[in-house]
Amino acid sequence: MENYNCPADVGKLPQKFSTSFGSFNADQLKNWTLLFSMYCLNGILPECHLKCWRKFVLACKMILCEMSHDRGTLGEINRIPKPSVLAMSSRLFVVHEGIWDETDGVLMPILKPNTLNDDELDILSEFYKSLKQENFVVCTSVQEGKELYLNGSILGSKHSRSVRSSYIMAFWADDDGRIISKVTNHDLTPKPGQIESFLKHSILDKEKTRSYYLAKVRWFKRLPDTLRNHYGKPLEVWSSNLYVQRGQATYIPVHRIKCRFVFVKTILDNKEVMVTSPREQYIV
Repeated sequence: MENYNCPADVGKLPQKFSTSFGSFNADQLKNWTLLFSMYCLNGILPECHLKCWRKFVLACKMILCEMSHDRGTLGEINRIPKPSVLAMSSRLFVVHEGIWDETDGVLMPILKPNTLNDDELDILSEFYKSLKQENFVVCTSVQEGKELYLNGSILGSKHSRSVRSSYIMAFWADDDGRIISKVTNHDLTPKPGQIESFLKHSILDKEKTRSYYLAKVRWFKRLPDTLRNHYGKPLEVWSSNLYVQRGQATYIPVHRIKCRFVFVKTILDNKEVMVTSPREQYIV
């Protein structure tokens, strides 16, 4: 378990599982069950027992997912008729219907001014077009940051002190670097990626300035289904060193991020891969 990469808020992982299991607290038991057990018990439990344990783990995840939806949302708390954060990160949410210039609950404590290059401007133009923006002008200036707080949850980036919280999942990018306009059966699970940086960027739209909080993400490349489903639900196997080509999906509104994930790197079929386990603690 010491080989797992986890966000800091997962807590300290036990180094010797066999001698410390009896003293686990509630959070450690939950994390062991939901995040680590399916990978760690693979090859240890008989297949019939592992199959039963898998059903228990998936049932626990479903219960926690329902609890997340029942806690209430920003829209309900503020009594504003707008999509909730949970809804905006859902695979069923239509991208061009989102209020992506929403700033409630977003805090980027350290901002550094910068200027976008031509390639970045081109990609951002395609990004805004996918949001159904029309007659807009992309500002060449931008404010960048390494960390961002979304509703109190920290998100890190590749070069930040919170790098372990930079691994996220979202229903956003397809295998060619484009934004998914319509979810298909091939995209029933969110794609994992690593945040490289955060941006506060603006466009001029009908003589009005709209500001967006965006994450710049490198999305990991999908593997053939035989490899991706090697360990079975809820785990998935993705390439650990190959990425989707850069495109309009390189940038994502932070409200579209679904969750963070934990992973462990290994070798499968002579390929460097990572075994991912999504967290059921949504960024809400």
